[in-house]
Amino acid sequence: MQGVVIFAGLAAAAVLGAFGILRVQTVDMVYMAATVWASAKIALLWGLDRKAVFGTAIAAAMMLLVLRLMFIDLRYAPYLVILPANLFIAYIFARGMVPGRQPILLELIELMNRHPLDNPRFIRFVRGQCLLWAVLSFTTAVLAFLSLVWGTTNPAIITVLGVIVIAQLIWLPLSHIYAGMRYGRPERLWDTIQTLSRPEGRALITP
Repeated sequence: MQGVVIFAGLAAAAVLGAFGILRVQTVDMVYMAATVWASAKIALLWGLDRKAVFGTAIAAAMMLLVLRLMFIDLRYAPYLVILPANLFIAYIFARGMVPGRQPILLELIELMNRHPLDNPRFIRFVRGQCLLWAVLSFTTAVLAFLSLVWGTTNPAIITVLGVIVIAQLIWLPLSHIYAGMRYGRPERLWDTIQTLSRPEGRALITP
């Protein structure tokens, strides 16, 4: 529920900023606060000490605030959310590609327990999806960083970033549809979201 509220707040801030109701600086502060909050939640999920997480979050917030005051053209929204989110996604997918570990999507499908994984072609497809998401997410994170730093002087970077983010949002449901049509898989996007929201699903993205 907290994540839904934060996402709704970010969306509302972006819309209000686009229509000039909120100042650009205010929207940046909203995105900065959301990024610090999300990072702290992830650190706690990974079992880090609460005091250390709290201290790091305060230090990060102060650093981001100072940078924003020092560099007037620096824009945090929406890149400050896109950057860490995609770095995290890239890490989760890449981690499962290391020899000796199982790709996270295969673990997730097994956790759903909806259909046995007995199709080698489907397993290769899932491994390819993990590699695709690792590369795509890392590329998106790099572009988000470049947009944050140089986006005001080089808008082409922002355009490329927007295209890739839209491609991610489109392919996420389409990949489930394709797997269902091509390999007869029963898993759907909503099944994936529900599974990841459960404790055993969240355990898949912890160290």
